[in-house]
Amino acid sequence: MLIRILLFWQLLQPCLSSDENERKLPIHPRIVNGNEVWPPGKYPFVVANRYCGASLIAPNVLLSAAHCAGFVNSVMLGRHNLFDNTENYETFHVVEEIVHPQFSRDTFDYDLMMLRIDGTSNYKPVAIDDGSNRRAGDHLVVMGWGSTSFTGSRSNVLLEAEVNFIDKDLCNRYYGGKITDRMFCANRVVDGVTSDACSGDSGGPIIDQAGKLIGVVSWGEGCANPDKPGVYARVSDQYAWIKQIMDQWTIPTPPAGWSYITYDTYNNGWPNFSGGHSRSTPFVRLSSNGLLYHKEKHDISHFHKIQITFTYKTKNMKDGDKLILQYYDSNRRRYKWLKQFRYSINSLNNHEYTPTVIVHKNEKVPFTTDFKLRFKGGANEKNGVFLIDEIRVLGQ
Repeated sequence: MLIRILLFWQLLQPCLSSDENERKLPIHPRIVNGNEVWPPGKYPFVVANRYCGASLIAPNVLLSAAHCAGFVNSVMLGRHNLFDNTENYETFHVVEEIVHPQFSRDTFDYDLMMLRIDGTSNYKPVAIDDGSNRRAGDHLVVMGWGSTSFTGSRSNVLLEAEVNFIDKDLCNRYYGGKITDRMFCANRVVDGVTSDACSGDSGGPIIDQAGKLIGVVSWGEGCANPDKPGVYARVSDQYAWIKQIMDQWTIPTPPAGWSYITYDTYNNGWPNFSGGHSRSTPFVRLSSNGLLYHKEKHDISHFHKIQITFTYKTKNMKDGDKLILQYYDSNRRRYKWLKQFRYSINSLNNHEYTPTVIVHKNEKVPFTTDFKLRFKGGANEKNGVFLIDEIRVLGQ
C-alpha cells in the first residue's frame, strides 16, 4: 500500500496548496482489465470527482470513503466521458460531510463517509445492502474512471470490472491479518489476467448481481496483483449508521411534477441559504443584510413556475414591520421585490407562519442560469426579530 500512496501523492502535489499537502490522501483502486460501461448511464448512481468517487444513496446524499474527507468538494452525476462536456449531467457542491467516528487512518477500519450535496439529483440512487450473506466467489462489479494499470494514464470513460468476493480468512493470509469485520476483498483472475480496482478512485462503488451497493473502495497494495486483492469497506456492517444519517438528511418527496431547487432546515451548520446570524436550531435570525440563496450557474431556465415555501416566526414585532422576499435581476444587477409579509395588528409574535409564494416565468421575472433569492427584514425597533426555518424552493 505504501507504493500506491506515494505515487498518488506525487500526482496531487501540483494541485494542492501547502495546507492541503499536509493532509494525507492515499491513492486507491481504479479499474484494471475492465471494460467500458455500455450503454452510458447504466449505473446512474456513480459519482465523478477529481480525487475520490462516491455513490448516490438518496437524492441529496452520497456515500464515500472516510480517508477522502476534505477532498470531495464538487461532484458530477450522469457522466460517462469526462472529456465530453456536451453530456447532459448534474453538478453539485458538498455542503456537509460526516466521517465515521471510529475511522482509523492507521488501519483504514470503518472507512466510510457520508456527504450531503446542495440540491437533489434526478438520477436513481443505488439500493444499500443491509446484511446479505456473501460467499467466496460471488460475482461483483466495481467501476471508476481511473488508471488501467498501476502506472498507466486515467480513463476518460467510465469502466467496469467483474470481480469475485474473497472470504476473510483467505484475504487475511494475503494481507497478514489486516482485514477486519468492516472490510472485504475482491478481484478476479482468469488465464493469468487479474481484474481489479487501481489507483485513484477511493470511495467508489462495488455492487452485487442484484445491483445493491455492498462496499466502498478503500485500499490495497499495487493494482491487479493476484495476491493483493482490492479491499473494500463493508456497507452492511455499518448499515444502521448509514441509514440514521441518510434519514436525517433526506428531504421530503416533492409534489408530483415538481423538482427541488434547494431545501434547508437549519438542523446543521451548512445551509444553502447564508447570511443569517444567531442561529438557534431550527430557526435562523435574519441579519441586517438578509438571508441569501446565491447560486450562480444554476440553470432554472427550463422551469415555468417556482414555488417558495418557508416558515417564519416573529419576536417583538409591531404594526408595519415587514418581511420581504426578493429575487436578483441579473440584467439590472439588483434585487427586486417578489412578495411582502407585513406584521399587522392581527398578527401574533412568537407564532409560526408558513406561506407559499408561486412565481411564474415572465418578462418581469426571467428564469436564467443564475438563481438568487433573498429574505430581508424591516423592523422599526432594534429588538424586532424575524426568524426563518425550513425553506423549500421547487421548480415545475
